[in-house]
Amino acid sequence: MTVTLALPGKRQSPRVAHANIFVGPPDFGPDRRPFLSLADELQDRGSGTAERNAALSKPHRELWVLDLFERIYETVSLLNLDQIQSTGALRLTGRRLRAKPIAGDQVLKPHKHAMTKWDALRNNAYKIPSSSGEEPLPLSEQARSRHLSIQDIDALKELIAEHPDRLEKLIRQPFEVERGEDGNVTTMRMPPFMRNSNAYPLTLSTWQYDLLMDWVKSVPTRRRPSRAAGPKLSPEADKRRRRVLARLGRGKQR
Repeated sequence: MTVTLALPGKRQSPRVAHANIFVGPPDFGPDRRPFLSLADELQDRGSGTAERNAALSKPHRELWVLDLFERIYETVSLLNLDQIQSTGALRLTGRRLRAKPIAGDQVLKPHKHAMTKWDALRNNAYKIPSSSGEEPLPLSEQARSRHLSIQDIDALKELIAEHPDRLEKLIRQPFEVERGEDGNVTTMRMPPFMRNSNAYPLTLSTWQYDLLMDWVKSVPTRRRPSRAAGPKLSPEADKRRRRVLARLGRGKQR
């Protein structure tokens, strides 16, 4: 790309700058669109993004969210997530690890790395099988299936209604770099295992992130009623309860 800046004055020669633009895989997919483009980056650096976001009507904002998640799925559908997770996952420690690994999940390697069964960000409702002849890329298949389902705006709203803070926890803030991350390894914060133009973890642009989170906050959530504490057992009733549980082989379970 060549940019020429003409300066005022007869003796001023134009200033010329050159730049090379390159992309990593997937670098060519004629029927796929990236969720972050050069146009998004340029718009992010222009003025008035907050005003443009605020001016969007509710229906147009919802259409934009739908389009964003469609483009995310299109990108995910081109990736071999199993391969890039095996080389680009950050080793987890401390609070990033689950107290207990997801039972029955077969994402075991690299040991205690991002997106394995030890990752605290994983949803334990989804147990991923091991690689097989029938399904050689189980992580990739799960990512495609999950992102395909939330292309439906109602399914996305259902996810937010059930788990109001899920997207905020999962989606990386613009230009955010967590402890231990670099251009080679990341956590499973979305989008995972990909580089930005600054060689750090890939993120949405600021205007995209702000617009998406504003929409997320507008989605109604379900407030579960708190359970009222039952009456406290008398000492005699508590003893009887313990004896019954002991006979059932449940020992001291309460």
